[in-house]
Amino acid sequence: GHSLLVTQLLTRISALGGPKLKVADFLKTPTVSGLVKLARGDAAEEQPARYLPHEVEKYTHDIPDINLGMQAYWRYIIFSNSAQRVLLTGATGYVGAHILARLMQSTQSQVFCVVRPQAESSGSDADREAARSRLLAHLEAHGLLEGWDSDRLQVVLGDVALPRLGIAEDDYMFLRQMIDVVVHTAANVNLAYNYDLLESANVQGTASAIEFARGGKFKALHYISTDGIFPEI
Repeated sequence: GHSLLVTQLLTRISALGGPKLKVADFLKTPTVSGLVKLARGDAAEEQPARYLPHEVEKYTHDIPDINLGMQAYWRYIIFSNSAQRVLLTGATGYVGAHILARLMQSTQSQVFCVVRPQAESSGSDADREAARSRLLAHLEAHGLLEGWDSDRLQVVLGDVALPRLGIAEDDYMFLRQMIDVVVHTAANVNLAYNYDLLESANVQGTASAIEFARGGKFKALHYISTDGIFPEI
């Protein structure tokens, strides 16, 4: 769900004779048990303050110096001028879908899209095809399927909120040796959620994208963030 559905839920509860609850309070513990506690009048649980340097340390303490690897990478790019294989996250979102369409229309690159499988997925070819169909339907709904060859589009089952981007280990090891460029657009974009609700997708997801980019063959990483909309922040 998302914050708009939360608003509808709380409005419905109030219309049925329940208490009027605040969205911010519900989002502190967005579970059935949390909702029951709020309805009883219990105070919403306060989230502990986070010290940003400590949060950064959680994801950077074991990253080694990468200067030599980066030097080798840029020498390779300058020599070959090649970015034939792109890994894209967030293609089922609005921004990611438009970036995917632009990549397919303006380049000859093969694009591998990380798409979250349906619940109870076994990682089979049928699951991958179902994910591909969902992605193509999403692109079609936005009028983005015209003018490019879908044969260059590959779907990789995964979830950026999970370690290793949620990609099966054999696929992960293969892709990190083959991919040239990573474009990371996946995020849980919700300005009402607290840090705990956003950490796995936004923070862990970004850390995993960095880890993928620096593992195996070095790859360029392009990171898309909503912070760019409000540059003064």
